[in-house]
Amino acid sequence: MKAGCLLFVLWLALPCAGAVEGEINLPTIKPEGQLAQALRGIDRIHQRLETLAADVTQIKTSALLAEPVVSNGRLRYRKPSRIRWDYQPPDAMVLLIADGELTAYYPDLERADVVDVRRYQQRLLRVMGIGQSTEMLQRDYEIEFAGRILPDASAPEQLIPLELRGENPPRPMPTGRLTVLDLEPRRRRLERRIERIRIWLDEATWLPRMMRLAEGRGDASLVIFRSIEPNAELSDDAFELDLPDSVEITRRASTGAVEAAP
Repeated sequence: MKAGCLLFVLWLALPCAGAVEGEINLPTIKPEGQLAQALRGIDRIHQRLETLAADVTQIKTSALLAEPVVSNGRLRYRKPSRIRWDYQPPDAMVLLIADGELTAYYPDLERADVVDVRRYQQRLLRVMGIGQSTEMLQRDYEIEFAGRILPDASAPEQLIPLELRGENPPRPMPTGRLTVLDLEPRRRRLERRIERIRIWLDEATWLPRMMRLAEGRGDASLVIFRSIEPNAELSDDAFELDLPDSVEITRRASTGAVEAAP
């Protein structure tokens, strides 16, 4: 499975402080007031949000990679716990969480890995930060206000750290007023996988526009959301996988045992 997929990389962040080149700091009154405002905004959209669709770009960096790896795809979510992420070629893959199972389907390899996640599906969603109220999110994370910014409209790609930017930064990048939050894991089990998550929230919608994840091994991932469609019309078929007969399926129980599917 792709590195970062299980955590959905989605809510992804390198530890950093302050604004970077290309950002304009906006005035703040008190950090606790700004944090409270952001949390209220997140809870409002959580209450109204039933589905979500967005185009997504993922940028992955690692000490084992000579250059950042860029993947593009489409994310779809239906409340309370169905998520599908379709990666585009050349690394085509479908990642689906539905009905208590996480399925990673690799069409080019004619292979699918299926993991039983019924026992910890809700916690997995909190790790991913999707569709969760702030009360639920704060059970696993300490949330801090990290600032308000207005990206430079002439060079919004400068939001991306240099080590992740590459020669052809993805466009369009987030613009408009953004609130930045840092999430630090409260639980030791999470700390072994995630050091910190940074989220850029659009103040007009309180939906995430960009997320960066620092992993415990020193790897880092960034996810950029574009063409976001809250409460998009999504059919039931969007969260079903009709695998060809030629696909080899491996099933993994939540205990870690592996068995080959017939």
